[in-house]
Amino acid sequence: RNPGTQVPGALALAGFLHRRTLSRKQAVQLAKERLALVPTNRMHILGGGALGTLWAAHCPAATLLLREGTTALQASRLRLRVHRLRAGEAAGPVDEALEACVRLEPSSGSATTPIGTLVIATKAYGAAAALEGVRSRLQSDAVVVLLCNGALSLADSLQLPAGGALLVATTTHGAWLHPPRQEGLREVQHAGRGTTWVGPLLPLRAGGGGGGGSGG
Repeated sequence: RNPGTQVPGALALAGFLHRRTLSRKQAVQLAKERLALVPTNRMHILGGGALGTLWAAHCPAATLLLREGTTALQASRLRLRVHRLRAGEAAGPVDEALEACVRLEPSSGSATTPIGTLVIATKAYGAAAALEGVRSRLQSDAVVVLLCNGALSLADSLQLPAGGALLVATTTHGAWLHPPRQEGLREVQHAGRGTTWVGPLLPLRAGGGGGGGSGG
């Protein structure tokens, strides 16, 4: 699915499947009752790599969190450009570009804006430290989405607010960053369109059998 049209809805649906003693059916019903309660202007995306940039470009109302000292932070906003190839005529594939301009904030330090939904799009080995840098900004009911390889191995080690929810995202979208070519512009190649699933980690039921699931 296209990150821009489907991700916010998926977060709204899955974001309230808290770790409670609920059956899967009850959890899904709870989510449906609170559907569309995660507007993208409350979303913060942590990590300026290929996937983080791709998500930010498709959710331009969100805020992109970058490491202290990153050159781009000298400005308050950053232009993003997503390149993707579509089938052309006899001349071959055509480069189709999407542009967006997103707000920037440091991932630690002086920024104090509350975070309602946090998408962690860092490398897996840096996810725990990245979360620690913004922990004080998380709202009491914050939704944290792990969008990184190895997310399952990290889930139990992350400390969230008591009323928070941890979701795991897995995607088949492919992307890579272009080398910098213009100041104030970050470009990403959307190399392969795929599907993104977002959902909670449901505990295994006693007696065996898988209890896991995924959000839409």
